[in-house]
Amino acid sequence: MTRNDLRELFGRHRSSEEIGTALRILGEHALVEFEKETTGGRPVERWFVSSEEARKARKSPERRGEVMTYRAYRAYRAPLAEPKHYA
Repeated sequence: MTRNDLRELFGRHRSSEEIGTALRILGEHALVEFEKETTGGRPVERWFVSSEEARKARKSPERRGEVMTYRAYRAYRAPLAEPKHYA
């Protein structure tokens, strides 16, 4: 799913910051990975559940994107928003 797909999934009721924070937390726990796809314009981030089976499927010859772990993502898209703490 792309970030836009995630935003649409929540009926546009979640901000980009909230989605970024959720992806950061999931990535820190190795629950998601992303793939950067080059396009004619801005690169697209496609997010996936992190599992060995999913990783093998994405690395098949039909897929040409670059699969990144969350650590690589942090370097690619730093800085990410810190989670908000509510009192």
